[in-house]
Amino acid sequence: MSFKSIVELIEKSSLNKKDEIVKSIRPSIQISTKRVEISSMPIGSSRMGGVPDLPPSFEWPSWVFPETGKSHSLDFIAQINLSELANFPCSEVLPTEGMLYFFYDMTNCTWGFDPKDKGSARTIYFPGKGETLARRPLPEYLVPTHACQLLFDQGWTTRDSLFDPDEDDAEFSELIESIDNVCSDDSEHHMLGNANTIQSDMELDCELVTHGIYCGNSTGYNTERAKELEAGAGQWKLLLQVDSDENPGWMWGDLGRIYFWIKESDLKACNFDDTWLILQCS
Repeated sequence: MSFKSIVELIEKSSLNKKDEIVKSIRPSIQISTKRVEISSMPIGSSRMGGVPDLPPSFEWPSWVFPETGKSHSLDFIAQINLSELANFPCSEVLPTEGMLYFFYDMTNCTWGFDPKDKGSARTIYFPGKGETLARRPLPEYLVPTHACQLLFDQGWTTRDSLFDPDEDDAEFSELIESIDNVCSDDSEHHMLGNANTIQSDMELDCELVTHGIYCGNSTGYNTERAKELEAGAGQWKLLLQVDSDENPGWMWGDLGRIYFWIKESDLKACNFDDTWLILQCS
């Protein structure tokens, strides 16, 4: 569906804040999953779950869980071959080739509201065309998930926080279904664009927690330091949203999602070292 058609649908609706909703529309790259045998997948192809295809020098990421002091290897979430996204207009903010790898500690399932969660999720960029990649088994003790082929499509996303939950909910759901903003397998994976939030916007959380402010309750938000940092919230952009999905075998809390966020300046510089993950669920 074209951008113009989506705008027409919104303008014909009785939604509140229609003008703001239209202005919030952002293109995204929708991702649907198909469970396959990993042996049938070419080396370097995009996937979620299973095992990754890695360069020989790649060191598997791990972190030390603060509550136990024990080191944990991070679970493999996805690899994205960036050359497969080149035809999508919004992909111009990404490198044109190379691999993006996403990892997360699925054992402890950190929420991303605590500065101590740093290191529990990683995004790693490997430039190149994939000639040196090789399939790598998981580190010991990690539980394998099902390998899934990824199918990419043009998507459009609105900012959920603009909708009034008391008045707009039913019509919002109908609108989202109309513009096919939900993948055919009922999962909502996508790159770039707006996040499909379950609770609230996350940009301010990313800015505060990465500056050392705990966001698990209201205390941190009410400090003078938090007020000083508010202006920087807008620099955070969604990189990847990963939904609960039975194909790879993921359930994030209670039908939740994990969101990898990145600063706009880091994205422009192809610096993926400081992405931040937040988990939301019902």
